Amino acid sequence: MDCKDDSPIPPDNKPVLGKRNFVWTIDTIAYPESYQTMMRDIWVDKSSNVFIVGQNERGYGQMYHYDGVKWDDVKLSNFLNFAFDLNSIQGFASNNIWAVGEELQTSISNPIKILDSSLIIHFDGVVWSKYQLPSRGRYLIDISGSSPSNIWAGGYQGSLYHFDGNSWSSVRFPDSLNIGSILVNSLDSVFIYAYTLNGSYFLKKVDTLWRIIDSNIGGSTIKFGGNLGHLGDAIYSIGPNLYRFEDAQWTMIKAFQGQSLTSFSGKNETDYFVVGDKNLVYHYNGIDWYQYPSFLNDNVVFVSVWSDGKEVFIVGLNYGQITKTIIIHGK
Repeated sequence: MDCKDDSPIPPDNKPVLGKRNFVWTIDTIAYPESYQTMMRDIWVDKSSNVFIVGQNERGYGQMYHYDGVKWDDVKLSNFLNFAFDLNSIQGFASNNIWAVGEELQTSISNPIKILDSSLIIHFDGVVWSKYQLPSRGRYLIDISGSSPSNIWAGGYQGSLYHFDGNSWSSVRFPDSLNIGSILVNSLDSVFIYAYTLNGSYFLKKVDTLWRIIDSNIGGSTIKFGGNLGHLGDAIYSIGPNLYRFEDAQWTMIKAFQGQSLTSFSGKNETDYFVVGDKNLVYHYNGIDWYQYPSFLNDNVVFVSVWSDGKEVFIVGLNYGQITKTIIIHGK
């Protein structure tokens, strides 16, 4: 009698853990004859089409592009003939990229002052151009969108704008609050982290109003951080620890023992990176946390990270007499 069992072998139910064994390369970006080349944010279309934005004290080198081989200055001065800095970037396609920051102006008063105003620029695949806003607010810090027809940008003194796919409009927001981070999630809900000298607030847009969901006012316990983001549909914030928002309240996911955190990114809730100051790079794979050995010296502060689970880009600032931008790439 043939007792051979031809039934399929049950699959191994062990979870597929996030990748950690990357091959790392390090690039240094410093605009010629500059003492500050400080990139702050990154947007990745694909590994051969990456943009980083920031500021340079000479008024050049505020954006760099990576083509899969090398980083090149985008030379925005060819398109924009005024002084400016950039702070955040958001793209939806290679021919639809937005960046925000400040346009700089010099007052004629005595003493002379440097004044900032809201700046939004757009790339159509060929040309970067300044968008003429209906009203000019202060320095814009962050931009976030769920689609090309639902984008938000905000910054100092309640400066807030919305793009509906056709035009940017000014949105009413308390000018007593500085907007530090914006999140538009996959459900088109809009969340804002805002702050004053006395504390910070987590707000949600409800119809045409802004509802305060939570605050860090008084007391010694910090409930949420200043950098909002999402992993899948879940809302997170970071700094000084990692927090997750669920059932109308924040829960601390992990404490990092006094280390300063700045940014997180990943494929989903079981495969993401957390970065911060002093070479801080952590990875969570759904089971445990792993801290990568120091890439550089403790003068480096990592300010932004992007990962899709297959590759990682980490943006850092190497402080010293000359401040340079460091890009760590894992693949």
